[in-house]
Amino acid sequence: MGKVIAVCISEKKGTQKHPVEEAEFVEDWGIKNDAHAGKWHRQVSLLSYDKIEAFRARGAEVEDGAFGENLVVQGFDFSSLPVGTRFRCGEVVLEMTQIGKECHHGCAIFQKMGDCIMPREGVFTRVLHGGSIRAGMEFEQVIEQVNAFIDEQHTYFVLESLDPYLCEELHSETTAQGWLQLLPGVHKTDGFFLARMRKK
Repeated sequence: MGKVIAVCISEKKGTQKHPVEEAEFVEDWGIKNDAHAGKWHRQVSLLSYDKIEAFRARGAEVEDGAFGENLVVQGFDFSSLPVGTRFRCGEVVLEMTQIGKECHHGCAIFQKMGDCIMPREGVFTRVLHGGSIRAGMEFEQVIEQVNAFIDEQHTYFVLESLDPYLCEELHSETTAQGWLQLLPGVHKTDGFFLARMRKK
């Protein structure tokens, strides 16, 4: 479970986003009045608050929205999750469509710091169900598909954490819950699904 730290929009592309009190998310479009909304796969961008704080600790003076992110969320390592991961915040449901993006070395942050975290830590999503999001709201990963796997096909079992059996590089929100999914074209693997289950 995470928490929304900031909601940001920009009226024009190529400009830094700025925080707003609340934003309306429109199904298969994005955020109302945001320049990056549209019928494409990068409707809403997400960035981890924890990654931003680590970057600030290196001396970067960046405000919420400076990386072009729409949502700053605490408690998630987004880049460790596979494409297709879904999130829920209030009534809004988002589906991850892309991890990272091409770095524009000419951006002000890169020119000052020699680095920018958005190209490797930022993720992009599309809006599956609309609604409103404001700072302070709970933000969670949707694991309905995994729950269905347990509830419908393996009703006598419960999930247990995979972390004690995996190298630290593979630890994530999902492995702590008991499952891991790696996808071809996203991770360096042919793709697989792994779950650890204990009999009730």
